[in-house]
Parts: sequence; structure tokens; C-alpha cells
Amino acid sequence: MAKLEGTLAAALDDVSASVDLYGVYNVSVTGTYVGSVWLERSFDAGVTWATVHVIANTEVIRSYNGREVEAGVKYRFKYGAYTSGTPSYRISTGTNF
Repeated sequence: MAKLEGTLAAALDDVSASVDLYGVYNVSVTGTYVGSVWLERSFDAGVTWATVHVIANTEVIRSYNGREVEAGVKYRFKYGAYTSGTPSYRISTGTNF
């Protein structure tokens, strides 16, 4: 089981550490903040990142489920469109399909 959790700093474009995910995963973003949290993934060991999903503070349910079909893909969170607050994040996987 892979898991990554923490808090993003109250600053524009703060990023989390990354974690390798494979299989079904779930994402949760909580806290009081004004901004958006991007879930990003990298196919080249973190050299470049692409957006998977954006979780805005205006969403009532700030969670997302997905499935990664390729082994070795890294995931991370990025905090952008920042105005205030500090979001907490969690992503985990427990099965490989």
C-alpha cells in the first residue's frame, strides 16, 4: 500500500513530496483554504508533471478516486490560485485492480 499525506504551505505553488502509485487510489483534500489543489502525475520520474484533477475549495466533497494502469508513475499535490489557508491532503492505494 502506498500513501502520501501532509499539509501544503500557505504560499503560491507549494508542492508535496511524490509517491509511486499503481492500481486503484483515492484522494482527499481537507481544511479551510481559498485556492485550488492540483493532483499531478509524472511519467518521467518527476522531470515533468501533468494535471490529473483540480480540487477547488468551493467543492462540497473534496475527494477523487482514480486508477493508475502503469507501474512507476509518480503522483503529487500542488497548491495554486492561492488566496489564504492551508489545505491538508491524502492519497493512498491498497489494491492493484
